[in-house]
Amino acid sequence: FYIIYNIGLIISFIMLVVRGIVQANELVVSKGLNGAISGISGIGHIMLGVGIVLYFIILKSNIIKQN
Repeated sequence: FYIIYNIGLIISFIMLVVRGIVQANELVVSKGLNGAISGISGIGHIMLGVGIVLYFIILKSNIIKQN
């Protein structure tokens, strides 16, 4: 989970910075580029979600093993 979560965090952070630069500088971007920024950011968020789910699965299995 750790690797997946951290990769998702890095992707989300980078795309947040890219989106901020584009909006703060009022750059004109095409619809395709705008969609690409949103899509890549979405992939990062999905990886964050998968990482959290994996963490709770691992946590649950460890709790069951201890009992």
